[in-house]
Amino acid sequence: MTLKNKKIGVLMGGFSSEREISLRSGKNVTAILEKAGYDVVSIDVKENFIEELKNNKIEIAFNVLHGFFGEDGRVQSILEHMNILYTGSGVESSSIGMNKILSKQIAALYGVNTASFQLIEKKEDYKKVQFDLPWIVKPVAEGSSIHVEIIKDKNKIPDFPYSEKQFFVEKYIKGTEVTVGVLDDGKEFLVLPVLQLIPKNEFYDFEAKYTKGMTDFILPAQIDSKIYQQVQNEALKAHQALGCSGATRSDFIIDGEKTYFLEINTNPGMTDTSDIPAEAKSYGMSELELCERILASALKKKK
Repeated sequence: MTLKNKKIGVLMGGFSSEREISLRSGKNVTAILEKAGYDVVSIDVKENFIEELKNNKIEIAFNVLHGFFGEDGRVQSILEHMNILYTGSGVESSSIGMNKILSKQIAALYGVNTASFQLIEKKEDYKKVQFDLPWIVKPVAEGSSIHVEIIKDKNKIPDFPYSEKQFFVEKYIKGTEVTVGVLDDGKEFLVLPVLQLIPKNEFYDFEAKYTKGMTDFILPAQIDSKIYQQVQNEALKAHQALGCSGATRSDFIIDGEKTYFLEINTNPGMTDTSDIPAEAKSYGMSELELCERILASALKKKK
């Protein structure tokens, strides 16, 4: 089925703290598809975006929203209600994938190893943590390393908005950081080359992710071949365990011969500095082919 005769809306922006990154992703995807002759329009998702979908007669939504609303099942539910096909994971998979604790628990059931972790609902909960320092605290449902901090001293607990959102603390493992993309166009799974990340900062934080020159990328990762295959296998396991589609990116820490699954991103960035486009390029795939594989995942939802 050709998609060049379909009206495609690139959903970007949104309401989360990752809005600016999503806008960058959306502009990049729109430019790639336009150049290839697709009938595509950018839609900055704000309060009136449903009217924009209707007015533009969108048939397929290319979703590059990140975080709240765009990556957690909400916009997916709206699109299904409007009978608009969309790229990426479905309602349930998106909701689970956005929740780092739930996705870790499900991945673990499929044999994917993960570091010890514990829910933090208020600052006092740090006193109940059952594993040794250092720790790393993260929001349960937010990406781009926003509100992420390493804790080395129990007397220096960050003043995060605990009453507004859920956090969890995880055993901090100082090791080799890698990330692995999986593409699923509805016909086949393709595990991309493993990308090794060497951030200039202490860990792969927001600045390191989105500022050129703040992270050294080694692609493919210079790690033991057995471990390389293992993280690829575990990235695919996590993708399948959560029932994802389109593109996902799973992050791991390697410590010696052990690998630890950190999280899965069910709608990874598509900017010019994002990991998935870099991995696809290393595989020998053009930006257009990457976008077309993701676009094809929308047909998986065709009724």
